[in-house]
Amino acid sequence: LLTTRSLMATLIAGVSAAVTVVWTLGIMAACGKSFNMVTLVIPTLLWVLSLSNCIHLIHTYRKRLSDGEGKDSALHHTLSVLIAPCFTASFTTAVGFSTLAVSHMIPIRDLGLFSATGIIIAFLANMIVTPGLLRLLIRAKRLPAATGRPAHAPHFAGFSGFVGRHRHVIATVGLLLVAGSGSLTYLLDVESNVLKFFRDDAEIVRDYRYISSNLTGLSTIEIDTSADNEDAVPAHEAFVETVADALRDLPGVSAVQTEEGASSTRISAFVSVMESRKFNDLVEQTQATIDQSKPDHVSVLMTGTVLLLNNVQEELIDTQIRSFALAFLCIFVVLAVMFRSLKVMLVSLLPNLLPVFTTFGIMSLFKIPLDTGTITIASIAIGIAVDDTIHFLSRIGAEQREGVSLDQAVGCAFEKAAPPIIFTSLVIASGFFALIFAQFRPLMLFGLLSGIAMLSALVGDLLFLPALVLLIKPKFRNRQ
Repeated sequence: LLTTRSLMATLIAGVSAAVTVVWTLGIMAACGKSFNMVTLVIPTLLWVLSLSNCIHLIHTYRKRLSDGEGKDSALHHTLSVLIAPCFTASFTTAVGFSTLAVSHMIPIRDLGLFSATGIIIAFLANMIVTPGLLRLLIRAKRLPAATGRPAHAPHFAGFSGFVGRHRHVIATVGLLLVAGSGSLTYLLDVESNVLKFFRDDAEIVRDYRYISSNLTGLSTIEIDTSADNEDAVPAHEAFVETVADALRDLPGVSAVQTEEGASSTRISAFVSVMESRKFNDLVEQTQATIDQSKPDHVSVLMTGTVLLLNNVQEELIDTQIRSFALAFLCIFVVLAVMFRSLKVMLVSLLPNLLPVFTTFGIMSLFKIPLDTGTITIASIAIGIAVDDTIHFLSRIGAEQREGVSLDQAVGCAFEKAAPPIIFTSLVIASGFFALIFAQFRPLMLFGLLSGIAMLSALVGDLLFLPALVLLIKPKFRNRQ
């Protein structure tokens, strides 16, 4: 309502978003999928993201109506101008999500595949449902009479001039921010402690802490041992006693229990800590004891739920690296093909690294670990953030093909593309920020960090991007 200033336009955007969410959830149900702690974010995610192209369509269509064009002409020109950037924006966002399919973790893979499917559905809804509703429901008389340049034009003209005059400073500051925040990524930690998934005052956290402090630990290190033959049984028994005694002396181990069979024994060490680093220290010390005292012809297997969760850390890091690298490569290859210019690809590259590295830098500074919620942010952020970059660059290209200079084209891009870019960024960020009220911490952090990524992407598109365009002076050859 604040961005469109029209109840009818808001309802049109809501209908388009609802079509996207309902169809996507229907496809998930048809595939036999149900919600889990990762895919639970899909409805909110698609509801927010499907509004982006819709807002561009509504803004451009209403602008042409206010300039005196008829409905059919306004709709024709709106689609002819926006269909190419809207498709490319949707495609790159879908690519960002689909790269999560490289994960071996089914919930993350499902998040990527069904979100990508939803983004394609959103594009179809925006190109079919939204134009039809705009043609039927939006009337020119609802808008103020055209008065030449829109009211916001002088503000953006001044802002465009500011960017032009300080292009070198802005580009330098942007590069330093990318480099500085990127250098902090090595401080990122990975956490598999499931208690961290809940707020500190959650009932499950209080119960666990009480039991750990007053009774015994709820997590265990399990060690299965067996003698390979009868001759090894005495050595096996002595080995079990040695390991059990060593475990009892370790800090953080509340109790040790052994369950003996005919030729095998299970050693269960009850541990009162679940933080990944502390738990891994206990595992390493246990493994060292096993390596030092294990006799020949005795088999040993160390396992346990928390140990398996900690092993997921390597998969999380691997998923982050592979999905982000694949998304990064695919998205900017698409941009190079769309604009048929390596310079344009270079110009769009750096501003879209800003939201990713800024988010990782904030995570590093505030000790926010990678987990099932935050692991997907990089691939998603770069796929979403590039949307506004595409619309801004497309507008510059369209203006240059009209014969204006590059400086004038950038000014026109601010006048015509900046308002919907600001609106969509604020709407998407607001949708993500709504998730901070979730009790499930990964979901809350996903919303908070994704919202921050969207706002930093807006800064990159309105400051860093035009400054680089004016410095590098790329040639725009794309056609719409």
